Amino acid sequence: MADDRVRRGRPNLRMVAVCFAACLGVIVHSSAEAAAALTTKQTQCTNLVVLGARGSGQGMNEGKAPGFGPQASGAARAAVARVTRSGSVRFAKLPYDAVKLGTVFQNMANGKYNGSVQSGAKLLRSVLTSIKKSCGTRTAFLLVGYSQGAEVIRTAVASGLARDVRDRIAGIGLIGDPTYRGLARSPIDAGTHDNFGGLVVGKGRRSGGAIPADLSANTVHLCQPRDPVCNNVAALKEVEHTQYYVSTASQGRIGASIYNRLAANGFR
Repeated sequence: MADDRVRRGRPNLRMVAVCFAACLGVIVHSSAEAAAALTTKQTQCTNLVVLGARGSGQGMNEGKAPGFGPQASGAARAAVARVTRSGSVRFAKLPYDAVKLGTVFQNMANGKYNGSVQSGAKLLRSVLTSIKKSCGTRTAFLLVGYSQGAEVIRTAVASGLARDVRDRIAGIGLIGDPTYRGLARSPIDAGTHDNFGGLVVGKGRRSGGAIPADLSANTVHLCQPRDPVCNNVAALKEVEHTQYYVSTASQGRIGASIYNRLAANGFR
């Protein structure tokens, strides 16, 4: 009896060792989860493909994500950087014309701008369809566009994009979209918008197709109140459309808004 009492009174070293190992495993696992993030790869079927559409006159190599342009690049990278789940991501530029507007918007007047938007939208639809066909449900999409690039994305998803492809779009970020008319209550598109600290106002100067209802909740429109492209303001100051969206603070806030859409679709 005495021996039994002694054995019961002493800690079981084997059980202690097992418990320690299990607890250590939990700690290691938790650390691994905390350190997890999307790994950039160049294979076609990554978990997330980020497609960037640059603005008017921006070059194919501009931006930290080349070909996105500084505004879309900074926003896209800031959004993806917030994702902590493991997996893979690929940044893919859209090689459309992105024509300059020219003096007094000459390319707007002669139709070259509209041609650029339409060809860009057609190309984007083709790229999305091709990736979906090859990768199936293994791959989701994030679409980020700035200025003309935002109009390209809107035009692409507004019509002609199959539902099974739209179902793979986890987020859309439209920055300085010339067709954004959210708070103007336009019948063209009164779609969802992000408050962006009270800075989204949107009365875009151009008309555009509506974001489909099934993508409305996944779309964020970003337009600062002095931007003459996505908002009706008296003074046409290009700097308000360009420089605002490249500051570190602005890109962080824009990235956070886009990330919220990703997080709601499995990319937390």
